[in-house]
Amino acid sequence: MIIASALFLFIVQAEDIEKSRIKLANCVAKVTIEHIGKKTPKPLFEDAARSSCAKEKAKYISSIKADEIKFGASEDEASEYASEEAENVVDSYINGYDDYLETNTIPALE
Repeated sequence: MIIASALFLFIVQAEDIEKSRIKLANCVAKVTIEHIGKKTPKPLFEDAARSSCAKEKAKYISSIKADEIKFGASEDEASEYASEEAENVVDSYINGYDDYLETNTIPALE
């Protein structure tokens, strides 16, 4: 019974992390699509991508951080890891921006 309860909590936590990652990714994708349509220069797009989606980014960071702490990470370690993971989501759109412009394509929403 205890193992089943722990497994259930693990699955729920993992689903929460994945749902919050998808919300962040979709938010940044929408910002990316908007700026592709405007043909915004990359430095301006990068500023917009990094400053947008604050609510979604905070939720994703919070979800990861809680999970990391639950598995023994310190507050600082969990915060650093969670922030890096959120930045990786944003960076994936920033890094792909030039390709989207060159190929006249847009990112897909998840």
